[in-house]
Amino acid sequence: MEYLKIKDVADILSGYAFDSKMFTNNQLDVIPLIRIRDVKRGYTESYYKGIYDDKYIITKGTLLIGMDGEFNIGKWNSANALLNQRVCKISGRKGKATDRYLFYYLNSELKQIEDRTSFVTVKHLSVKDIYEISFPKINIASQNNIADILDTAQSHIDKRKQQIEACDELIKSRFVEMFGVVDTNSKNFPIITLDEICIKITDGKHGGCEVEDGSGYYYVGAREIHNGEIHYDTAPEITYRDFEKDYRRSNIENGDFVIVNTGATIGKTAIANSLSTEKTLLQKSVALLKVKQDIALPKFLQYCYITNPKMYKVDSASAQPNLLISKIKKTSCYLPPLDMQSEFILFVQQVDKLKFSLQKSLSEMEDNFNVLMQQAFKGEIFSGD
Repeated sequence: MEYLKIKDVADILSGYAFDSKMFTNNQLDVIPLIRIRDVKRGYTESYYKGIYDDKYIITKGTLLIGMDGEFNIGKWNSANALLNQRVCKISGRKGKATDRYLFYYLNSELKQIEDRTSFVTVKHLSVKDIYEISFPKINIASQNNIADILDTAQSHIDKRKQQIEACDELIKSRFVEMFGVVDTNSKNFPIITLDEICIKITDGKHGGCEVEDGSGYYYVGAREIHNGEIHYDTAPEITYRDFEKDYRRSNIENGDFVIVNTGATIGKTAIANSLSTEKTLLQKSVALLKVKQDIALPKFLQYCYITNPKMYKVDSASAQPNLLISKIKKTSCYLPPLDMQSEFILFVQQVDKLKFSLQKSLSEMEDNFNVLMQQAFKGEIFSGD
């Protein structure tokens, strides 16, 4: 198969480094601002109140590429917005490439680039890197045929994800049904601060660590906290010396509760449950809460945060929101009887069994989808020449 370069078939515009002092959460008389974290989800909660060039205005349906962290391509689903730095837009040229085909093709290519890009902290992608991506020289009819096939497969994956999300919503609904919300405390449970519920509340190490691949000691930050778990596949391994020096301060153990307290994913939570837990050093972007399990259960506290986002929301005009340890300690929470908490957790376990089955099915569907994409981009399934 003959290949071109992306720069020969598509137009690319890199975002602008807008002044962070002009960022705001207030939607009045301002324009939405697309940031790295918004690429995958297709919408933003950030706004800009300064002067801007109209060429950076992005319309609904535009393809965007996130160039830091997880390289990804997404379709903008909201109203007009500004293209911030480290995000670029891409559009196929007429007769050369369709946006639908570009979406799938670049999604595959960016994953491969990310896998072979080695950075200890955050991975970076340049516009030059995007320019040089190879692109198969196939006609528009073939591109549309491939996109149709992949659209169908993707729709099945999306439905399975919706079923998994429905499980999560069911658990949250059950939690509110049993306990209400913290603000109103309609069930009249005792109100207590998290400092009273916990033996210890602290954040992780401030500063870096020396990397040592294969050491078995991990430096876990905000990006490793997602889907209710701590993920070690992206955590750098560090020297035992750095681990030992700071572990006592934030000595995470299995059953402990952690929450992201800095950055774009603030409020994401997990409960430690791994053979690597006691070889884990937390970064400052993660707070550790050691719960007094004779009065409160970590899983109960986790769903308090999930269903009551005001517990972790912070009012900040800065680009990097920060949930201070002092605020966490003073955060109010209701305290139902332990047997009620246990009853709720039993319900969670039952729903999780169904969710596990759906996730297994989803994983198989995604594996098959990736194989299908490889076949498509090798020219094994397209037609229309």
